[in-house]
Amino acid sequence: MHHLLLVEDNPDILGLLDGALEIAGYRVSTAGTVEAATRLLDQGDVDMLITDIVLPDGNGTSLAKQAVARGIPSLVITGNPHWILALADADLDYLHKPFRTWQILDRIRVRLRPVAQAGS
Repeated sequence: MHHLLLVEDNPDILGLLDGALEIAGYRVSTAGTVEAATRLLDQGDVDMLITDIVLPDGNGTSLAKQAVARGIPSLVITGNPHWILALADADLDYLHKPFRTWQILDRIRVRLRPVAQAGS
């Protein structure tokens, strides 16, 4: 079972996404701040990070870059269209709010899909 780290400071959105991801079969840890998310990333058992951009103590983009540097796939979610170009320039995968459950599940499946071995 894949372990997702979901970082969102809005408790309503956090609860909805957490429930949907658990129903889809993922183990989910949640955080509402960059500090809490970093502590969970440091534990070393996260398979993917999903983070909002605007967090009370920092920026989800820098958190996503930190995860990618550790080899952890990341997905950034935002409701602010002004962030879209910055995310594209940072080479980060993103989803614009509002989105449907199937859209985030599809992005997660693609990011966690095993890469085929050469010559297979």
